[in-house]
Amino acid sequence: MTDEKWQDLIESIREKFGIEKEHTEPIFIESGGQEVEAGKKEIIEFRGASGKMKLERTIKPVVLEKKLLYHKRKDGAKAEYTFSKDEFTYHVDGFIWDETLQDWQKIETPMQF
Repeated sequence: MTDEKWQDLIESIREKFGIEKEHTEPIFIESGGQEVEAGKKEIIEFRGASGKMKLERTIKPVVLEKKLLYHKRKDGAKAEYTFSKDEFTYHVDGFIWDETLQDWQKIETPMQF
């Protein structure tokens, strides 16, 4: 989902339901034995028609190269990634709050935007 469509969706939700919480979280992966930031999640929470809901938009740079660095030790191979500076992938997941489990449950039906 492009930035423009995401902003349109947020504004639509804001008008219809109001947004309770909106924040961004970094995504980290291990690359070459180090933790590197490899994207972010934009998260909004709101009360929709089905109760408390959450949308997460994941933005990650495109992986240009993945090198496996092998070792004879038991920790095996380590991966080293090269990321694009200007190409990104986008993914949106929807969640609904389950009162009995007190946890977010992923909405499995395909979401159309």
